[in-house]
Amino acid sequence: MESAPFYQRFVLANPGPTQLAMWVEVTTDGTSFHLDRSAELPEWSYTWIQEHPAAFQTEICLLFGSHTLVEHQGNRTVLRLFSPTGEQVRQFTYTRGLGLFWVRKRRFMLYPPVFATTGSRTG
Repeated sequence: MESAPFYQRFVLANPGPTQLAMWVEVTTDGTSFHLDRSAELPEWSYTWIQEHPAAFQTEICLLFGSHTLVEHQGNRTVLRLFSPTGEQVRQFTYTRGLGLFWVRKRRFMLYPPVFATTGSRTG
């Protein structure tokens, strides 16, 4: 018997101008994050999560414990995650629709970690 589709969204409540807008979606197929104006970055299937639980935990710690530099240029968004030492540890790029994003002005915003972390999980 196949189970019914499942969908749940968890939203970071009322992010201010110095907080990254973030929400998490848990569906029948897996888990995805929406950061700033990007959609489903990153996205993991349940199979991958089950096969790589330590890697999944590391990725979650990076998402919530890293400084995030957001770059907007037209319809393109680049998200860069930085460790506490300032090293870039991840980069995600999202482009919405068609357009000539490279002719638009770039805007940058640096956000602090959503949660403070301790230890070396983010590096």
